[in-house]
Amino acid sequence: MDCSICFEAYDDGSRVPKQLSCGHSLCARCATACADSESRLRCPQCQKVTLAPENTFTTNYELLNFLMICKANQQKKRVTFVRQEANDSTDLLRNSLKLVKGIDQQH
Repeated sequence: MDCSICFEAYDDGSRVPKQLSCGHSLCARCATACADSESRLRCPQCQKVTLAPENTFTTNYELLNFLMICKANQQKKRVTFVRQEANDSTDLLRNSLKLVKGIDQQH
């Protein structure tokens, strides 16, 4: 999921999702940058104004947890894929060796 202002993916660093009073979220960097001098921020999606004294926007922990779970699942899938590729390569090598041994035994 991406910030609706900068279109960068949320993360657990400077792009942590911050929840506005309307329920929409922005990354921390954009929320801070877009707030006016009175710490008001107009939601780019619904135009509702959020007041956040001294830019203390609330972290959207539900969204952050969801994103971390998705990231962990993607990493597990990559590991599984790499393992499968390694198994396929090993099988290919074994079959090639069998073929070479078979050719050698025929000569």
